[in-house]
Amino acid sequence: MTFDWADFLRLARILLESPDSPELEESCFRSATSRAYYAAYHRALERAYQEGYQPLPGDEHKSLQRYFTQYKPTSDTRRKIAVELSRLRDHRRQADYDSELRSQPRSLAYYAIQMADSVLESVARLRTE
Repeated sequence: MTFDWADFLRLARILLESPDSPELEESCFRSATSRAYYAAYHRALERAYQEGYQPLPGDEHKSLQRYFTQYKPTSDTRRKIAVELSRLRDHRRQADYDSELRSQPRSLAYYAIQMADSVLESVARLRTE
């Protein structure tokens, strides 16, 4: 059975809405941010593979963003996917690696989930373009 990457986005929502305990609240928000990114990344990656995408060696995440910018470069939807993946990745790196966040953990998770929703919607829209 193939894993549904959107399940990571559902998990992100659960982590945002109901952290297990107050002492784990920030961990839940950081994890929600990370899961939201990976839901968007893998859904976009699946779409790219369907179109014949071959990742460049090295930074696969950056390569995918570049793909959505360069393949059919006049597509606003594709540019939007690339921009949102880039922003989401920045949020994910911040949540996963920075001891001190530049914004509130709950806000970071909230915006990551919103952007991931947008990426999933945009990827679905590509099927009709």
